[in-house]
Amino acid sequence: MADASQIEAEMLPATPLPGGVGRIVLKALGCSLLVAGLCYLACLQVAPRFHSEARISVGSQAPRQSAASQLQVLRSPDLVRTVAGQLRLETRPEFDSVLEGPSLIGNVMATLGIGRDPLRLSPEERVQEAFARRLTISGTGRPDVISIGFWSEDRNLAAAAANGVAEAFLALRASSSSSGGGIIQRAEAADMPYFPQPLLFAALAGLLAFCATLLFLLFRARRMLQRQADFEAPLPIVPGAVPVDARMRSSDGAPARRATPDEPTLATVDRANRESLATILAEVTASSPKRVMVTLAEGSERGRPPAAVAIARALASPDQRCVLVDLRADGENSLSMGEKADLPGFAHLYAGLASFAQVIFRDRHSRVHFIPGGRKLLQQSELSDERARNLLKALDHTYDHVVLDVADEAIDAVAEGCELAVVVSEFPSADPRTARAFDRITAASDATIMLLAVDPSPARAAMPQAERPVAGLAA
Repeated sequence: MADASQIEAEMLPATPLPGGVGRIVLKALGCSLLVAGLCYLACLQVAPRFHSEARISVGSQAPRQSAASQLQVLRSPDLVRTVAGQLRLETRPEFDSVLEGPSLIGNVMATLGIGRDPLRLSPEERVQEAFARRLTISGTGRPDVISIGFWSEDRNLAAAAANGVAEAFLALRASSSSSGGGIIQRAEAADMPYFPQPLLFAALAGLLAFCATLLFLLFRARRMLQRQADFEAPLPIVPGAVPVDARMRSSDGAPARRATPDEPTLATVDRANRESLATILAEVTASSPKRVMVTLAEGSERGRPPAAVAIARALASPDQRCVLVDLRADGENSLSMGEKADLPGFAHLYAGLASFAQVIFRDRHSRVHFIPGGRKLLQQSELSDERARNLLKALDHTYDHVVLDVADEAIDAVAEGCELAVVVSEFPSADPRTARAFDRITAASDATIMLLAVDPSPARAAMPQAERPVAGLAA
C-alpha cells in the first residue's frame, strides 16, 4: 500500500510554484506541435494551386480609353471561349466537374439551393465558369500596363492560360485596328504552389494552438487560485489527526488521544431500525466491498441515522483498514465519531490547502479513519473532476475499504467505481422517492444496491398518512 508521503507527493502539488508555469508552457508547446503536425499532413492532402502572371502593354493611346472597357474585353465570354478551346479545357476534370463524377458536397449544396447543379449547365458553360473563377485581371500602377493572372492545379497550364489570354486580347485589338501594345512579360510555370503552403500554414496553426492552449491552462490555474481563495489559509496539523499510514500525529503539547477499543461498536440507532441495519451490516461484511456509497432517498434528510458510520465500523477490523469520506454538509458523521463538525476535510484536500495528514481523523469509538467534508461543500462538477477522482483512487490504494457518504445530487459524480450502494429511506422501495435514488445509482454505475429502511422523522411520523408529503410536493 502507498504511504502518506507518496500519496501527498503525487496528489497535492497545488501550491503555485515557478515550475508550474514551466509545465504549463510545456503542455502548450506539446499541443501546438501536435496541431502543427496535423495541419501539415492535412495540407499535403489538398491539391496544390500554381499561379502564373503575364503583363501586357496596351499602347500609348491607353490613357485616352476607358480602363473599364479594357478589363471588360479581357473578361469577355468570347475571349474565354477562344482560349479554353485552344487549350482543350473541356477534357480536364479541373474545369468540368461532371468528369470527376458526382460529389456528395456538391449534391447537398445543390439540394439546399446554395450551389447550382452542374448537370443543368452545358459543358461549355461549365468550362467558362471554371475559367473565369481562375482568371484575375488587375492594374499595375501604370495606365498602359495590365496584369493577367491565372491559377491551376497544373503549373504549365496556369502559365499557358495567362499567356493565351494575353495573346488573344492583343489579337482582338489588332483586328479592331488599335495601335501599339504587346506582351512585355510572358507568364512562366511556377516552381512552388501558392496554395496551400504546408510549412506556413502549419506554423500559423501551431502558433494559434500554442496561444489558445496557454490561455486555457492559465485560466484554469487562475480558477484554481480563486477556488483556494474560498477557503481559509493553509491549515496547521490538527491535534489528533491520523495520517494515512496509521501513525498517530499530534502537535507538541497536545493531549494524547485515548486508545481505540479492540472491537468496533455500531452507531446508535432506533430499536425499530436495528434489525434492518443488522441485516445490511451482515451482508456488507460478508461481501467485503472495496468502495461503498451511502446516500439518502429524497425526503429522508431530517433525523437521519449515521448509517455510513455504522457500515464503516462494521468493515473495519485489525486486518481490514477502512476510511469514511464525508461528502455531505451537515457534519453529522464528525459528531458521531467524537469530533466537532467544523473540521478541514475533503474540500480542502481537493483545493490543495491541506495534506492527507491534516484531514484524516480517527473515530474515537472504532478503528475507522474518516475524512470530513470540509468547510465548503464541493459541487457535482468538482466531484466529477479528475483531481477528485484521483484523490479517491489514492484512498483505494491505501485502504481496504472506502465508504462514501454522499448527498443525492452527488450520486452521478461518485457512483462510478462503487461496488455497493446503500440507500437510506423512510419510504418503501416502491415509493417514487426511493425509486428515483435507485434509478440514479443504476444509471451511473453497476453497483449492487441495498435499501436500509428507517423510521420517519418525528414530525413526519406524527402526521396522518394522508397528510404526509409525497414526491414533487412541498412538505
